[in-house]
Amino acid sequence: MTNTIVPALLTTGAIADLVGEPIHRVEYVLRTRNIRPVGIAGRLRVYDTDAVDQIEDALRDIDEARDQREARRVYRAARSPDAV
Repeated sequence: MTNTIVPALLTTGAIADLVGEPIHRVEYVLRTRNIRPVGIAGRLRVYDTDAVDQIEDALRDIDEARDQREARRVYRAARSPDAV
């Protein structure tokens, strides 16, 4: 008898639950970062743990960029002559 290791394959919804983000954000990252599924299970696309790491990194980058844009906006508004 041989021992085979079955890799953990996750669907888009399972990844969204795992990383604690809405599914539309995970789908956006998959689409825009060109992350491809490692297989198809019936009609479902399945991804490995490397893809999950890429998704988490991309979501972190997106959030950091958004926070930086907001900080610049607040700074500019505070320095504006119209600021009260």
